[in-house]
Amino acid sequence: MKYGIYVFPLSTFLSPSQNANDLNQKWLTELKSSPVVKSCNTLHKTTHANPIHEPELTQLLSSIDTVATKLLKLPPRNHSLHAQFGISYESDSKDHNQKLELHMDDSTYTINICLENTAISNELVFSVGKKYETPVHIASGFVCVHKGTIPHYVNPIRQGTRTNIVIWMK
Repeated sequence: MKYGIYVFPLSTFLSPSQNANDLNQKWLTELKSSPVVKSCNTLHKTTHANPIHEPELTQLLSSIDTVATKLLKLPPRNHSLHAQFGISYESDSKDHNQKLELHMDDSTYTINICLENTAISNELVFSVGKKYETPVHIASGFVCVHKGTIPHYVNPIRQGTRTNIVIWMK
């Protein structure tokens, strides 16, 4: 894509012995059972800390980094984990996030893994020009990779839930 926004099935980045649905469910269960922490940034109300653990994290990041470096036309080097957190958007909860204001990430590129999406609306919207916006619906089990410097926001959720793992790479 011209602007550096790509969506892939999670299975694209897994070894043949890994089952994307099982891994997705495992991460969702771990995230939902982990304590909610004060947000790691000023935009989210709450986040979950470090939802993916070793050795899965290193294997996943290595696989994604190879693809992201080529597609995003980044200098060839091994990018490293800068931050990782889980985020939930829920329509019927004042304690959870319902939208996300326009911002850029503190990353060279961002990996956004959708674990669960029953949401109506709540798309990730990229502002790629003065008057041009690109809404991206990320389905459960899919990964969005984009440059951290692309301004983006999340539409307000009208109904349902969306749970993601966000990883910032530098």
